[in-house]
Amino acid sequence: MQDEADFNYEISPELALLVARGNELLARLEPWLPPPPPRVDWKSVLACRWRQGRWGGWLEPVAHLNAVAWDSLRRVDEQKATLDRNARQFIAGLPANHALLTGSRGCGKSSLIKALLPRHARKGLRLVEVDKDDLIHLPDIAARLAGQPWRFILFSDDLSFEADDPAYKPLKAALDGSLNEAEFRTDANFGFEVPVSVPGVDTAILDPRSTWADKEAYGRQAKRLVGMFIDNFAKFEAHVDASTLSAAPRLQEAAE
Repeated sequence: MQDEADFNYEISPELALLVARGNELLARLEPWLPPPPPRVDWKSVLACRWRQGRWGGWLEPVAHLNAVAWDSLRRVDEQKATLDRNARQFIAGLPANHALLTGSRGCGKSSLIKALLPRHARKGLRLVEVDKDDLIHLPDIAARLAGQPWRFILFSDDLSFEADDPAYKPLKAALDGSLNEAEFRTDANFGFEVPVSVPGVDTAILDPRSTWADKEAYGRQAKRLVGMFIDNFAKFEAHVDASTLSAAPRLQEAAE
C-alpha cells in the first residue's frame, strides 16, 4: 500500500485560476452577508424577543425586563392562581396548557405573564416574545431552543384579528359566549366535545374527517394518534386526578 507522501498532487492552471476567482468573489460578498446570530447565554438572560430579518431570524436578549412584582397584581387572584399552577406544572415537566388571556387593553394580561418570569426564573423558566406576524416562524424558533435545559414560555402580546379573518370567527364565538349556545357532539376518537355548527364558520372544518379524501385513512391515523397519546400520557398518570384520567382518550373507543 502506497504512502500518502508517494502521491503527487498537481493543480491545473485553469483550476488554480477558478479557485482564486472564487476566493476573490467570497471576499467581496463577505461584507454584505448577515452576521451569525448571537449566542444567547440563558444563564444570565431571562427573556428574548424573536427578531425576523431578510436573512432569517434571531433571538435578541431583553436588556430591561419590565416585570411587575407578583404580589402587586390585585383583584386577579383566580387568574394568578390558574397561571401559576400551570407554570409550575410546565416547569416540572408535567402536563400543562397553552394559555389565552382576554380582556380590555391595560387590564394586566401581559403583566401577568411577565410577572411569572422572575417568580420562577431560578427553577429554569425563560420567556421568548414573538410578534403575531412572526408566529409562522414557530418551527424555526423551536429549533433554536431545542436541546436547552430551560423551560420556555412563548409569549405573543396584543394578539388581534381582522373582523373577516376566518381564524377570528371561531375564537370570537368562544370568547363572546355564543359558543355556549351551539350544539355539540362527542368526538369518537378523543372523547372531547366538538361544536356541530358555529355562526359564520364553515361546518366542514368542524369535522376533521370531512377534510380527508380518504375517510378510512383518517380513521387509521386518528387511532394511531390516540395510541401515541396513551403511551405518552402513561408516565404522567400518577400526577393527575381522576377527572383528568377519565377525560383521556381510550384506544378501544377510537373510530375504525
